[in-house]
Amino acid sequence: MIDERMPVLAYMKSFVREIDGKAWVLVSIASLVALIDVLADTQLVPIREKTDFGKAVVLLFFTPPLSFLVTAMLRQLSSSQASSAWMRAIACLGALLVINF
Repeated sequence: MIDERMPVLAYMKSFVREIDGKAWVLVSIASLVALIDVLADTQLVPIREKTDFGKAVVLLFFTPPLSFLVTAMLRQLSSSQASSAWMRAIACLGALLVINF
């Protein structure tokens, strides 16, 4: 059970074990891969801000913290429903897509 009064390390360990935490890890890895793609100038990942280098780097760098905040806020709002973890996972993946693609 995740509680907001937990220490940060214990919270992160518990968070990553749930489906929305796994979606956040996936978003973080995808954002890191896209950031490496932008920095290497290989253009393998079709992100929206490919022409503006600075904006692309900032968006990709801040996608994991923003998606974590979205997931944590949704956890506070809808933690009582059984399907809420899946909704948070979809919102986390949606944040990646809306911000970068």
